[in-house]
Amino acid sequence: MASKRIVKVACGGFHTLALTSENELFAFGSSSYGECGYGEFLDTNKPKLVKFPNDVQEDEYQNDEFVLDMYLKESPVITLLAAGGRHSMVATNKGRLYTFGYGTHGQLGLKNTSNQSKPQLVKDMVGKNIVQLAAGQHHSLVLTDKGDLYTCGYGGHG
Repeated sequence: MASKRIVKVACGGFHTLALTSENELFAFGSSSYGECGYGEFLDTNKPKLVKFPNDVQEDEYQNDEFVLDMYLKESPVITLLAAGGRHSMVATNKGRLYTFGYGTHGQLGLKNTSNQSKPQLVKDMVGKNIVQLAAGQHHSLVLTDKGDLYTCGYGGHG
């Protein structure tokens, strides 16, 4: 990591995300709930590379040429990072939002309450032009270029 140029960082309650100029995401700190995204529920004091899934399968979109062109021909570039209390959010220039970590209150936006140790595509946000992310202790917010604000997670106090 010493030879990498860091261009963006996000600090959560117990973990840190660091994006390099080569579009690589590294994470370190507590990962008890998977918030570092490197595939294990284990803490690390050494930055580890976060690998992103191939989230779009050709057969899912065989009748949609635009989607195929947009997602399969070019690797997405990470544009935004957010780190919450125990979860993380990553957005790309191709309209993809990934979340991982503590999901007990639904703050990952995955329509479940499971903890995730690897980045998961938030399918409801595919294709939206995301301009800002915010991750709280138990909730997440996504702002689009159209001014639409999407939220998920704990809402017990409004």
